[in-house]
Amino acid sequence: MPGDFIRHIHQVVVEAGEQLKSLSVFLSTGGQQVQNKYDSIDDYLEEIINCLPDKKVFDEDNPGIILKDLYVQLQVKLLTPDGKIDEDAKPKDIHDWVKDILESQQKTRKVIFIQGEAGRGKSAFCKMFAHSVKEEIYPAFIPIFIPLEKILRCGDNFTKTLEIYLQGCSFTQNDSAWLTDKNTRFLFLLDGFDELLLKNYECARELLEQVLDFQQSSRDHHQCLITGRPLSIEGVDNYVDQIEELHRAEIEPMNDSLYESWMQKWERIFGEKETKNFREFIKNCPEDIETRLSREPLLLYLLARLHREEYISNEKLNIAKGMQAKVIIYKTCVDWVLERQRDKQVSKKIGLDINYLRGLMQEIALCTTQSGIGIAKIAMLENRLTNTNSPIIDLIRSLENRTEQFEKSSLNNLLTTFYLKLTEENTNKKGSVEFTHKSFGEFLFAERLKKSFENWFIKDGEQYEIEASQIAEDIYDLLGYGNLSREIVNYLIALLDQDKDF
Repeated sequence: MPGDFIRHIHQVVVEAGEQLKSLSVFLSTGGQQVQNKYDSIDDYLEEIINCLPDKKVFDEDNPGIILKDLYVQLQVKLLTPDGKIDEDAKPKDIHDWVKDILESQQKTRKVIFIQGEAGRGKSAFCKMFAHSVKEEIYPAFIPIFIPLEKILRCGDNFTKTLEIYLQGCSFTQNDSAWLTDKNTRFLFLLDGFDELLLKNYECARELLEQVLDFQQSSRDHHQCLITGRPLSIEGVDNYVDQIEELHRAEIEPMNDSLYESWMQKWERIFGEKETKNFREFIKNCPEDIETRLSREPLLLYLLARLHREEYISNEKLNIAKGMQAKVIIYKTCVDWVLERQRDKQVSKKIGLDINYLRGLMQEIALCTTQSGIGIAKIAMLENRLTNTNSPIIDLIRSLENRTEQFEKSSLNNLLTTFYLKLTEENTNKKGSVEFTHKSFGEFLFAERLKKSFENWFIKDGEQYEIEASQIAEDIYDLLGYGNLSREIVNYLIALLDQDKDF
């Protein structure tokens, strides 16, 4: 490829020194800058893209599990430009489908939009595909992975937006022509459009317009790929003129062959006996779980983990179906985590009741939802818990000082759970907590809403337990920040349906 050839020439000249002095002089005007650009791209690929398949799966430690250990390449159903299933098209392997688009000889490329329900594997695909592009297609395409929840603001155009996000990469900062250079071609994987849409509708709409304009202007050069939940693109389709200029597909649940591949991967990690017992457990689940929910990557993992920990039984699931079954699985996960947390030394030391722990998780979920960027600031948690009797408030206050190692490690141990983690010290999210998967935050926020509903609507004798003025204040506190996602609403409805008092 031209870019690789030019890179090689510059490297040879740099290393040869005096032996190629005349050629060195010929390339001296801009030669070193070109080499620096390629070196910066290599650094990005090594530091960011190369590590993506090795991301830890939740808190699996014994043995440790990373993304590539359980990842299977799912299939997609192709969609028409208006989002309907293309009945004439057969399902395709998601990697093969995108590679075919990358390798196709088109005069003008179209943006790829891949949709999928929560837990269907959109982010896992982006991470694994970015790595496969680095290994198999680069330098024909250079993969750039961008979680859209981390886009804090848009620039004047897509180039400026990229440069804001990639400001630590010198290849975007020291070369104003980095996107017009015909010797470098990028694949931009923009993951989680729905998260940006909920956080900032105007920014999401603006970004989509920027991406579509950029794709059209770059013609057959760069390629943009966006992932999101199914309804996210419909949220802006009336405002974006080029919405039909998309390659659209929807990630399918695992078919029998992919399900078997996943089970074989599980068996390689945890052995034949455990996997055989888990298979039997799934067969004895209600049909909706056996044939549908267990084909969702996230839910299949949760079921396998809970079964391995002996924390879920067929009896618990035998009357559940649809969203009710999903709620039981998530609720069981939360219960299991809280039981583990209660047994930790730090929990015993400060005498934490399991209800306090659950309340803390729910408040974190509320804060992450309202923040719009998927994090809960410790200071915001402290503010919300100040007027409660929770013993957690003292521990949270101690974190802000960060003076004693025990205090820091105590809160770390308390908040670092199966689905929750403290943000890194060296990031702009320092002093925050985030969920390892958005679905857990949505479920716990639904639990938090249900708790408020109970206060608002359950009577003590003939009187409601809370004054109408307080209800109004609570509603503004909980819902005044913006729209609820469809998933939160569905979890809430299912939780209310399970409660005989509603």
